[in-house]
Amino acid sequence: MVAVEEMIEQLSTLIKECEESLSSFHPYWWEDLLFLRYRLHAAIYRCTIPGDSYRKNLDDVVFTAVTVRDSPDIASAETLPFIAIAEALRADLRDGGFRSVSELIHADMFSDLLEIARELYEKRHKDAAAVQAGTALELHLRLLAEKHNIETVTKKNRSRSKSAGDLNVELRKAGVYGEIEQQYVTARLTIRNFAVHCQFNKYSSDQVGELISGVREFVKSFPA
Repeated sequence: MVAVEEMIEQLSTLIKECEESLSSFHPYWWEDLLFLRYRLHAAIYRCTIPGDSYRKNLDDVVFTAVTVRDSPDIASAETLPFIAIAEALRADLRDGGFRSVSELIHADMFSDLLEIARELYEKRHKDAAAVQAGTALELHLRLLAEKHNIETVTKKNRSRSKSAGDLNVELRKAGVYGEIEQQYVTARLTIRNFAVHCQFNKYSSDQVGELISGVREFVKSFPA
């Protein structure tokens, strides 16, 4: 995962190179400018996720632009919108008005995991759905702990991961969420543990459905 600071630096470098290329544009160099524009396009995509407004604006610009011609005016007209989008994205990243890219990607990833759980549940595979949703919750707890600088491995054995239950306790102690959320997570992890250990009669189909929707809301409320 590329850090936000690295993304800002990448965008800044490409913006500068595009501006310098435009300021000294020559018809023989149009391929160089086109190459930079492609790189800027790729950088904006790396910094965003599907459905993001920056991507939508970029796609609109790409749709209307044809290519860099042998005219400085056309080259500027077709390249400046790319630069403007990159500058706006960079400003939001700097000001913190844009959620960290890692949070966005994690949210997108968990949406996929929970969608699989939902499909299993709807096909009446409640036990497989419980394992899938519970695993997604455990993974999210680990990412949440990493975000808040909480160790995810034990002190005695650095190669051994802490249990999800232990991480839940430490996240509450660190003030990431409260006691009510801790108890909620504990109850959902219990369902997952029942499913993993084939104790399928200890939870109902309705509880699995609530587990899936509850984990989704928990991930949204406490992004990692």
